[in-house]
Amino acid sequence: METDRLIIYLIIIVGLFSTGCKKEGCTESCASNYNSKAKKDDGSCKGCTDSEAANYCSGAVIDDGSCTYDHINLSFTFSHTIGSSSVEYDTIKYTDAAGNDYSVETLKYFVSDITLHKSSGGTILIDDEHYVDARDNATLIFSPSKEIPNGTYSYITFIFGLDTNKNTTGVYPNTPESNMEWPVPMGGGYHYMKLEGRHDSSGTTKNYQAHMGPTMGNDYHVSVTLPSSSFTANGNNLNANVTMDINKWFETPNTLDLNNVSGIMGDMSMQMKLQQNGADVFTVSFQ
Repeated sequence: METDRLIIYLIIIVGLFSTGCKKEGCTESCASNYNSKAKKDDGSCKGCTDSEAANYCSGAVIDDGSCTYDHINLSFTFSHTIGSSSVEYDTIKYTDAAGNDYSVETLKYFVSDITLHKSSGGTILIDDEHYVDARDNATLIFSPSKEIPNGTYSYITFIFGLDTNKNTTGVYPNTPESNMEWPVPMGGGYHYMKLEGRHDSSGTTKNYQAHMGPTMGNDYHVSVTLPSSSFTANGNNLNANVTMDINKWFETPNTLDLNNVSGIMGDMSMQMKLQQNGADVFTVSFQ
């Protein structure tokens, strides 16, 4: 009898300990360290803690870097070269297709209506305008708020400058954009680009001003298709490095002599030549 009572007491004691000491661990099933045997959550759950992610885990308290998204944010960084070399400003050291030795002192422009063309058809429009001053680092990065759906994209296009629907006097009342105003008697609106510098003309230093804009109300913006601009959006944000080769403004398909690239704001023929040359000025890479 005494032995039977002892066994019963032991069973009761073991039962009390087993029910009183619950196993601790992560009890959230969406967590990467979920423990199905845990009875009490110990605050160790790991997973995606971003509520905007496709695999958000509401019970996770430690982000494990696993977040995935059904869209990406696509940013743009603008850089400027002469051929394969980064631009050095304010020094006459470059040679164009016409044989002019020249410098770059000012480069300011607008980019607008960036459009992503889907491999499956259809487009995504980033309906924003961005002002770039090549000598102001703060303007070299463009981070539009529009989310880009996951998928495969064949190529990117954009407008260099502003089309007639957006190029209206007074749209930009504040500097620095307001300093790009195009004279009202010549059509109004804003410059597409101000590219200025000096050049050596037979031993004499002269200025050039490649000013592009809506001469006499005509639309001379450049429609750019970026070469080799296919990319895949798979939930990871991307940056497009967009590079302008300044030399190309003066060489293809029209070889331009810098002696003639001054006072051209009313010259429709020169505006058209720059428009044509601008089609292959840009290239892009992704990271």
